[in-house]
Amino acid sequence: MKKRIVLIVSIALLLSACSSKDYFISPDYAGKSIQNVSLIIPTVKEFKIRQTENIFTEDELKSIIKKFVEVISENLKSELGANTSFKKIDFIDIDERVSKENVQVPFTRGETIYLNLPKKPLSFAEPDEVYILFFENLALSIYKKERETSDPAKHYTVSTPSPSEAKLSPTKLSDQIFACEVKYAIYDNQLGKPVAYGILTFEDKIAENSDMDKLVKRFVKKIAAAVVNDTPFEK
Repeated sequence: MKKRIVLIVSIALLLSACSSKDYFISPDYAGKSIQNVSLIIPTVKEFKIRQTENIFTEDELKSIIKKFVEVISENLKSELGANTSFKKIDFIDIDERVSKENVQVPFTRGETIYLNLPKKPLSFAEPDEVYILFFENLALSIYKKERETSDPAKHYTVSTPSPSEAKLSPTKLSDQIFACEVKYAIYDNQLGKPVAYGILTFEDKIAENSDMDKLVKRFVKKIAAAVVNDTPFEK
């Protein structure tokens, strides 16, 4: 099981290839610099995961989810701290009963999206100005994709239908693809509106013999850099 788990997360989660990144900075915050404020991140408790063709067992998928949640909890604060002007960053369990609503907001290319945000600013003991980083739809998808190759030998397998006859049969080779999608919003808890938001999507092949822990850490590093890109909090 360990080898298979290494395969899944070893997909260049380093995500050297980020297939697309769409984000939007609210006009009221564009070009500004905000210093010495606090960031709160609701505790991440789950990572949705789906697959096709039963590539991994249920136990293996649970182990993958657990690893992602652990690494986010352990590394996201330090990664954000290294790239932002936040005075303080904390994970906090926000009461699930907090009243939220789906807010339609402008997005890239003239589109709109919905953000699930508090109906009104939340109360914290924190004396500083507070901003909240909300994550929605933290999701992983695992699927197979037919491989393109110019080598004719890779398109055939040898089969032996009878002891005296052997023939070449066409076969389709495929790669296991690991895709990730993250929807996020940085919320101004003083004014009750979003500062920035976006949807991150990553896709890559699963690579063998890679260190799962290191790869997931690089994944978290990419999320941390992306969510603050061009925001008033970026160093």
